[in-house]
Amino acid sequence: MSEREPIQQNAGQAGMGVVTREPISMRAGQAARFLGISRTTFYALVADGRAPKPRAVLGKKLKLWAVEDLERWLLSGGSVDGLAPRKARRA
Repeated sequence: MSEREPIQQNAGQAGMGVVTREPISMRAGQAARFLGISRTTFYALVADGRAPKPRAVLGKKLKLWAVEDLERWLLSGGSVDGLAPRKARRA
């Protein structure tokens, strides 16, 4: 399922076309892609309190972040500076 789904609005009326909906919430992987970081980095930022916490928690595992919270965080200067780099894995 894509993040933007076209929906029909006023089907059958002249001049009315397809309208797209912006997502209002995202799962962690989607939020990480939206911010241009890895999911691991995203979870680390949330755990450190440097990124927004999920607004909705459905069940034990499904957490959703509001797009407006993520956008507000970016606009306020949210960054990954100071986050410890991951240790290299041994082969």
